[in-house]
Amino acid sequence: MSLNQNHQLNQSSQQRKRSEYLTYAEYLEFGFDEIEGQFKAFPQYLKRASYVLDHVTRKFYHRADLETDYDWRRDAFKQAVAAQIEYFSELGGFTSESLNNEPQQQQIGRISVAKVARINATGQVDERTLLSKDAYIFLEETSLLSRGIG
Repeated sequence: MSLNQNHQLNQSSQQRKRSEYLTYAEYLEFGFDEIEGQFKAFPQYLKRASYVLDHVTRKFYHRADLETDYDWRRDAFKQAVAAQIEYFSELGGFTSESLNNEPQQQQIGRISVAKVARINATGQVDERTLLSKDAYIFLEETSLLSRGIG
């Protein structure tokens, strides 16, 4: 097998792994809410959630096999994927821009409603992050968020 063919095989294997982080049945088994239009929406949410979690875990499961990893770490990672999917589903977006791009004011006839910005303790406007806080909590004790070398 040539070097190029081996590289292509590794890339397709990584793509396959990423798309198999979680099944819809597992998502429901973890107790997360059903997704409207699941057969079309779930694969999209899964793909985008996988990109976010691959980023924060430094693509750990591109180098390690998810299914043969320690049960506690595998399950925590899968729960983080599920939490990220639910986050995207509830907010209706996949990008930082779409998660934070809300109209500041709505007007219907003579009635006008203005959005009050969420201000944090430092006086800055609080924006939604791409990684859900719930997903972060699941990953927190797994060492997958470690930024050490090696």
